[in-house]
Amino acid sequence: VALMVGYFRTHYGNLTVTDNLRVTPSDFTSYCINAPVDSRLPGGGGYEVWVLHDVSREKFGQVENRVTFAPGRSDVYNGVDVIVNARFGQGRLLTGGLNVGRRVIDNCESPDFPEQFCRTSQPWSSQASLELSGIYPLPWWGIQTSATYQNLPGRDRSVSTFVVPNSTIAPALGRNLAACSAPTGACTATATVSLVEPFTMFEDRGNQLDIRLSKIVQIGRARLQGNLDVYNVTNANDVLVLRTAFGPLWNQPNTIIAGRLFKLSAQLDF
Repeated sequence: VALMVGYFRTHYGNLTVTDNLRVTPSDFTSYCINAPVDSRLPGGGGYEVWVLHDVSREKFGQVENRVTFAPGRSDVYNGVDVIVNARFGQGRLLTGGLNVGRRVIDNCESPDFPEQFCRTSQPWSSQASLELSGIYPLPWWGIQTSATYQNLPGRDRSVSTFVVPNSTIAPALGRNLAACSAPTGACTATATVSLVEPFTMFEDRGNQLDIRLSKIVQIGRARLQGNLDVYNVTNANDVLVLRTAFGPLWNQPNTIIAGRLFKLSAQLDF
């Protein structure tokens, strides 16, 4: 039996930021909106969404970007890996590992205005994964079995892009959006915001079990191996991709893992 435990810390530095030299922080007006009332949102929705910014009408459309270093920005990962390899004789083998980690990204240093949810912290549970695989020869007819099992974190459900009309923003901003042709009156301009703090809502954890049965037959100097593979034995339907645009279809699955699959194969070595 071999056991390895490792702690890893990765700190990314020399991150950059794009600075629009034509504007300063004083050229932006902050505002907030109320999230829609919706049972799918935290607390049923209706809460205030902070902090949003809109550039002044005088500086709207003026761009002279410069990419420079941002010492205050950071991306830090701390994680622990536990790996086990065990041999039990007669071809029996078990190997696997557990990984847990936490990533904190800070993008709040901005020469113009801090981004919405500029500092995100992924909880340890959102990174935890368990993977196991094993081989076990059966005592009948020389058949060998092998299996792999994965327990993986669920997808982040907090990703939400909400298109807010100017008519909703103007009362909080005190004027129309800078993209509008006039400071007051009707306007079809919109702003896209996030309604939920990242990494605060997740799908259920995913589980997948795959099994293989193998039989080797010697044919003179050649060797024939036949295999029966069963993927996703439990026919799990774990979500891989979610809809992110807030609306009636928000958080509905776009892609799930493939269903249970049987496959026969053979390999001839000579």
